[in-house]
Amino acid sequence: MDNVTERDPLATRIRVLEEFGKVITQIAINPELWRKLSFEAHKELCKVLGEDFIDYPEFEFWFSRFLQGNFNLDYDRSSDPKARSFLDLPWDTFEKVGEYLRLYDRLELRNVCKDFRAHVDKWDPKVAKICYYTVKVWSIDHKSRREGYFSQTMEIHDRFNNSNPMSFVMNVLKHPKLQLEELTIYREDHDWKKLIKRLDKSNQKLHVKKVVFSNFYRSSKIDLHFMIPGVLEDITILLLYPERNELSEIFESEQCQAAKMVYIDSPTVISKFPLDVLYNCPRFTLRVKGKHEDVYKPNFLKTLMKKDVVQKCVIYMLEPSDIPFSPSEILKYFNEPEAMVQDIPSLRRYPIPGTNEFYELEYREEVESRKGPDFRENLVRLERKHKPHEMAERDTLVTRRRILNEFEKVQIQIAAKPELWRKLSFEAHKELCKVVKWWNFINYPEFEFWFLRFARGNFELDYDRSSDPKIRPLSDLPQDVFEKIGETLELHDRFQLRNVCKDIRIQVDNWDPKVTKICYSSANDWRIWQTSRPAPYCADNFELNENNSLRPGFHRYPISFVMSVLKHPKLQLEKMTIDPQGIMWKKLVKRLDASNRKLHVKNVEFQNRQRRAKIDLNYMIPGVLEEIKMFLVDPTREDITEIVKSEQCQAAKLVYIESPIIFSQFPSDVLYNCPRFTLKLGGSPAYGLKAKFLKKLMKEGKVQKCVIYAHCQILKHFNEPEAMVPNFPSLRRYPIPGTNDFYELEYQEKSVRLERKQ
Repeated sequence: MDNVTERDPLATRIRVLEEFGKVITQIAINPELWRKLSFEAHKELCKVLGEDFIDYPEFEFWFSRFLQGNFNLDYDRSSDPKARSFLDLPWDTFEKVGEYLRLYDRLELRNVCKDFRAHVDKWDPKVAKICYYTVKVWSIDHKSRREGYFSQTMEIHDRFNNSNPMSFVMNVLKHPKLQLEELTIYREDHDWKKLIKRLDKSNQKLHVKKVVFSNFYRSSKIDLHFMIPGVLEDITILLLYPERNELSEIFESEQCQAAKMVYIDSPTVISKFPLDVLYNCPRFTLRVKGKHEDVYKPNFLKTLMKKDVVQKCVIYMLEPSDIPFSPSEILKYFNEPEAMVQDIPSLRRYPIPGTNEFYELEYREEVESRKGPDFRENLVRLERKHKPHEMAERDTLVTRRRILNEFEKVQIQIAAKPELWRKLSFEAHKELCKVVKWWNFINYPEFEFWFLRFARGNFELDYDRSSDPKIRPLSDLPQDVFEKIGETLELHDRFQLRNVCKDIRIQVDNWDPKVTKICYSSANDWRIWQTSRPAPYCADNFELNENNSLRPGFHRYPISFVMSVLKHPKLQLEKMTIDPQGIMWKKLVKRLDASNRKLHVKNVEFQNRQRRAKIDLNYMIPGVLEEIKMFLVDPTREDITEIVKSEQCQAAKLVYIESPIIFSQFPSDVLYNCPRFTLKLGGSPAYGLKAKFLKKLMKEGKVQKCVIYAHCQILKHFNEPEAMVPNFPSLRRYPIPGTNDFYELEYQEKSVRLERKQ
């Protein structure tokens, strides 16, 4: 009977009558217990036949009829007046009911039905803070409740622990009206990752203002993707062993880029902390070990100003309170006269070239420290600010006065040997740039113009250059001469030359860059191979000390070099490897799209070991792209469908897909429309499922060639006599109806090849 009761109303009523018969004696003795016995009978029936077998109002109706002695099972209820439900209450009354309910009661009410859920989801849960330690230790602070909710309280255990101790937390996290003030995560353990995975499946992100990753994480692998960028204002991270690649992924995330402040605290000494990953972080506060006079901090601050990405940063320096200290010990690295601020010895200001802004650097000595009364914390603040108009004018005159000072130093030498003025001018410019090396103080043509005026005895500093005649550019050189110059230049020098002006850019863009391979992991971890250069370019080449003669660098923002390579109109790549697709890579692709360019690349590999399989191919030229290789940790049907439908995938000679998930969980049906692919999955052999999939591929008739990793036992599913090939036991051939083609299936050492042939 069980297999018909779900669809047969008469059979359903008979089952209700059977349950009534089991308790009729008890009702006869205690009639007042009939409703309780009815409820328990319904509960027992649902245990046997499932929760959706019959709802309680329907069960109670028939139970009550039998109780009244009416056993007519054919009664038609269509003419009965509509039963009033709880949802028929006026909305304001329903809301007042909700005000008296505790949070876990609301969540229980929410699970009653879809209509209740829609009503309950409109109530503000008033949850302010969540702290997660483990699956058995967590707390939730409620605004309208004096004490919070804790995993240890009996009221939560009684209602939720019977099934899943984290179900209460999951229901809170998925609430559409949830707006957290603070989320503290002590451990990103397996259970927390399960919660986030379920949150991802609901296509919902957390509305949280402040997140704290506490308790000094041993790993710097921290996940922020499940929080809404822009809403998330403060990010606090305590790191025990910071790793460069993992930190790059954090700081490149949308959440980190949009946050008002990212707080990083680590016991690592500053010399071992990967400071360069912070060059792309707009706002951060850093606490690490190391002496305040340590040269790493001044060099780092100067590089930050040179990179021109940071908006605000604070670096703390911890010292025992009994050690004598003077602010000059850190500020001695910032002693340029033009940067000083009158009457404020702890302040420096550095103009940002080409803008009306400047960087303000301030030293502060703090009295109290989080470490206790025996320590003090001193800090350096670097902040980008707007210049008042009068300050911008004053800076122009200050620059010209500095040039005049340099001229006066060599004025006697020029008077003795006038023919040396240009050499002395160049050396004076070089010396001036050494003093302000992190700041592009003035370019040489501008410096030479004013130096020459002073050499002629003209010391007017207010001269307006707007009416000066145009200077003959380098692009006026004959084309053959210009090309010979280009042949002797390194790629980074070509790009420097390309940025001079539009005319030179056009000529430089006609030169083949001879770049064959790009490997990108993050903004600070990439490689670019060139046929005319033995060693690849990498981010480290662009971040070395300018004065280090043993390892000279190129002194340029490294990611701009990558962008220049990608946008080169003559670029023809043999291979490109991307791991992972961070926010900086997405920015590069967005800029590439804005230039209406697509990459000419033959082979691309996505070493993406993140959970999502969101892979973008639209910026590569279809047809040119021959091989696509991707590693997918937890692929979804939607993501793989989007990949397979793309022009690039349809035109590729081979699409290689590797994933650790088992075959039964992989959405293999989306590959029916993929002409050429190789599939390698984890888990058990699954001969039957793979064989069924291959037969379906032959039936669909769209695949041209595919390879699936499998054991030789799979051939037992292809034992049709007419498909056998004499003398080739591992070969099968299946004619394709209505054509002169056939599918050839062959087992080849751990894999099966299926190919369409004529």
